[in-house]
Amino acid sequence: MNRKENFVHKGVWFTMWIIIILMIILIGFAGNIVAMLRTIVKQNDRIISLFENEINNKH
Repeated sequence: MNRKENFVHKGVWFTMWIIIILMIILIGFAGNIVAMLRTIVKQNDRIISLFENEINNKH
């Protein structure tokens, strides 16, 4: 393998590892977003049920 081929080979490996690391980061970030959205939905459901109970108690 000459010098140019060796440089290209290292570049391919470097690019592959960068892509793998970015995918891991993005998957983790997406998981955090999903968890945050689930928390917001639970809070909204709780608020709605409290308002419904308050309305039912007044009538």
